[in-house]
Amino acid sequence: MDDTFRLQSSDGVVFTVVDAVAQFSKTISDLRKEADTENEPVFLKDIDSKTLELVVQYLMYMKDLPPVVEVPEDPELHVDDVNHVLDKPLQLTTFETEMVSELEYKQLEKLMCAGNYLDIPKLTAVAMRAIAYYKILGIKEEDLYALFEVVDPVTPEDEAAVLAENPWLADK
Repeated sequence: MDDTFRLQSSDGVVFTVVDAVAQFSKTISDLRKEADTENEPVFLKDIDSKTLELVVQYLMYMKDLPPVVEVPEDPELHVDDVNHVLDKPLQLTTFETEMVSELEYKQLEKLMCAGNYLDIPKLTAVAMRAIAYYKILGIKEEDLYALFEVVDPVTPEDEAAVLAENPWLADK
């Protein structure tokens, strides 16, 4: 049987996972090294149990995948381009699609933040792309305001003031 360790969510739920999953998260790996004892769970103060359960499922999924050969980043894909998430078709595995397609926006946001905090880039990207494709792409402006809880959208007067201060924006 594989050696195991425990992860504890912010609301006190403890998950037991195999050692092999620690390799996919630098944060978890580092926190395990800092733990006082081997029996002490790794406390993840910023991740609730529902989100941690999804993270654990994803780590277990990654553990069972064949090793990935590093592919150089596409030079056509610039990270400073705000549209880079939508440059290429959404390419999720069946597992990833099933995991994220039915989640509400708030849960996807928590999952993305957890992936970022735990330094699991693939999980962060999966959640980010799911937000872009399933929750944002193609919805009306008013619905975006509601989704992001924007109380006071930009008024025409605000927009005119911004354009007056930044005339180069009018060219876009």
